[in-house]
Amino acid sequence: MLPAHTAQCPQPSITLFGSTITLTAQCTLAEQFRSQIQVTFALVFTLVSLFIVLTA
Repeated sequence: MLPAHTAQCPQPSITLFGSTITLTAQCTLAEQFRSQIQVTFALVFTLVSLFIVLTA
């Protein structure tokens, strides 16, 4: 469906009171729901494209 890629999820770090906290929850959730996200965006793209074509 989508081509393979080599992108990496950004993992920002925050230094707070001398300890470093790395935010990785968004990456975990994105990987966990990857197929649902792909299907949702493909459906939205298809509907928007269809809307554009039909209103032209």
